[in-house]
Order: sequence, then C-alpha cells, then structure tokens
Amino acid sequence: MEFWARVSSPGESSNALRCAGTFTPYSMETIGQHAVLAGPGARVHVVVPTGASDATISWVRKRLDHACRHRAEVSVRRGSQPA
Repeated sequence: MEFWARVSSPGESSNALRCAGTFTPYSMETIGQHAVLAGPGARVHVVVPTGASDATISWVRKRLDHACRHRAEVSVRRGSQPA
C-alpha cells in the first residue's frame, strides 16, 4: 500500500521532509529516524489511500510511535492528497 508523509521540526513547517512510497518496515523506520532527527516535538503526518483499513491505520501508527520513540506527534489519516 502506498503512503505520503511529511516530517517537520517544531515550528518549522516550511522546512519539512516530504516523501512517498510503499509501506514496509524499512520505510516506517526511515520516517521515524527523520522524526527523531527533527527533535522533540517533531510532527509526522502520514496520508494513506482512502480505502485503507482500520487495521492498516493502526499498524502505521504503532510502527511510527515505536520508531519515533514517542518524541514526535504522529498523525495518520486516509486521503488522496499528499501530506
């Protein structure tokens, strides 16, 4: 399944990392690493396709919470537009 993601530092949404790809443990780990590098209070916004199941949303949120080590605000939503 594909995704779009944006990782931003606190207060710096204009300097955000934007990426898209296919869900894999590696892609979720990479997004989490970028969130850690962005510092405490980083924001991670992920958009999944509108047909994504509740289980998929939960899996993504859990993978990112773990990868971010609870130092980032994580938002996962369904949609058709990039984050």
